Amino acid sequence: MPRRSTSSSQASSELESGNSDRALALAQESLMMIDSTGHRMDEALNHLVLGEIFARIGDAAAATAAFSKAQDVARSQQAKGWELRAAMGQANLWKSQGRSRDAYALLAPIYDWFTEGLDSKDLIEAKALLVTLGH
Repeated sequence: MPRRSTSSSQASSELESGNSDRALALAQESLMMIDSTGHRMDEALNHLVLGEIFARIGDAAAATAAFSKAQDVARSQQAKGWELRAAMGQANLWKSQGRSRDAYALLAPIYDWFTEGLDSKDLIEAKALLVTLGH
């Protein structure tokens, strides 16, 4: 399953420490570097982290946009692991908004794509989320 880049890890660590402003700045800086260098390998990951930050600070619209962008980039790069993680972020957000049916509809087809690695952390978490969504 996918690993986080150093800048993404730093942003996540700042977020976990309660420093959402610093986390947001690091994530946005990382995305600006991607745009300026054209090196897109971590682009889906960075949008995913940005979505996590916006979800944590309560900006659902920005979180949805970031998770959607992460999924789009992951699809274009054929990075199913990142697509799954971004869908899980969106599904968790929708679950918190009472949109379990939408969350399930988004996550289930991506989860079902996987036929191997079902004992990996991400797929175990995705399956558990699908169970809590109850469809």
